[in-house]
Formats: sequence, C-alpha cells, structure tokens
Amino acid sequence: MCIRDSFNIVALDVSEDMISKARENAARCGVEDKISFVLANGASLPFADKSFDIVMSYASLHHWFRPVAVFDEVARVTGETGYAIIRDNRRVYHNPIWRVLIWMACRFMNKRHRENWPKVIMASYTVPEIREILGRSKLKNCLVRSDFVFIDLCIESG
Repeated sequence: MCIRDSFNIVALDVSEDMISKARENAARCGVEDKISFVLANGASLPFADKSFDIVMSYASLHHWFRPVAVFDEVARVTGETGYAIIRDNRRVYHNPIWRVLIWMACRFMNKRHRENWPKVIMASYTVPEIREILGRSKLKNCLVRSDFVFIDLCIESG
C-alpha cells in the first residue's frame, strides 16, 4: 500500500468561511477525497477519545478563547500515544529591537498583513505564558520552544 493512501486528514475550524475556503483549496489540489471538513470549536472536539495519531495547529493559538480547554481536548483525542504539534507567533514586543524589526518586515508585506501582523504578535503568548497554561491542562510531556528566528512558538507533545 502506498503511504499516500494510508492516512486521512480532518480539517477543523470555527468559521464556515474558512471551511469553505479550505474545501476550495483541497479541490484545486485534488486532495478533497482525503480530507474531512468539520465546523467545530477546539474547546469541544466532536471526536471520540484517542481517535487521532496527531493533532496539528498552525497560527491559531492566539485566537483560542479557552486555551486550557483546547489543550485538554487535544490530550483527550490523542491519548497517551498521540502527538500534538502547535505553532503560532510568539509575543516579542517587549523588546524594542523586535519592534523595529517587525516594523521593517511589515514594509514588505501586503496591506492586510502589514496592518494585522503586529496585532497578531501582540495577541500571541510568550514561552513562559504557554508553559503556565499547559501546566493547568491535561496535555503533558510538552516541549515548548521558540524557533531559530525566535518569533515562532512551538509546542510538541509525545
């Protein structure tokens, strides 16, 4: 059996518009038969315990209203043998050098990103904040770090 045929993807979002966009993108790439699209909230996942080998989230953590509840749900659906990989921006605005670097980087972005990315950085968490939140959750054995650029926040469990 080909590895390409041995997996399924579940794409979840709270926004009908984002689910619709994801369906369009999957169809355009010819992978819509491998992806199930689910409209749901991460704090209340509509899946059975231990139903996923891996849960991935990219650039959404700063939107979670109840991060402890989402981490608890990730722990529930991955069980003791599953993995979680969560990446998001890291708040670095406490450092004046980063403020200047972010301002400079924004000069090369389109208008929407230029206006929103600094707000996203401000809404994001620091590594100590995430460690504290994870400490209150059921998601255990997590590595929390920043990437080589020090602007991404990486959480890995398992």
